[in-house]
Amino acid sequence: MTDSGTMEIQNHTHLPHVESGEKTDLMKRKEESLHSFRERVGDVLATAQRDITYHIGKTPVAIAYPEGEYGQEMQEIAHEIGFKLIFTNKKRLNYIEKADSVWMNGIGRIQRRATADSEGFFESVGMR
Repeated sequence: MTDSGTMEIQNHTHLPHVESGEKTDLMKRKEESLHSFRERVGDVLATAQRDITYHIGKTPVAIAYPEGEYGQEMQEIAHEIGFKLIFTNKKRLNYIEKADSVWMNGIGRIQRRATADSEGFFESVGMR
């Protein structure tokens, strides 16, 4: 797929999606030091980067936060790892006039659940 030049694979971490309402645990825990948080989350992001790069042959430049969970510390870690595009779960269209920044943070996206039908999805985003 990626060899065709029409598809790219980016990072979404290696954590599984949880349908039970639990979070993917990428936010800082109350009892956790900032150092421990940065180390833990940095490992999560770096593991997926390493695995994708190994299997695909290209290093991802974008991350879509699972469940849209992120905070200032998470943004800094993502930037330090080398992500240039950071997608949230904020439902919105993005209007990017000029990419004069080294990296773009907080890009909205529209999540489509696996159970959603195409017609309903496109209606929900105003495309029908």
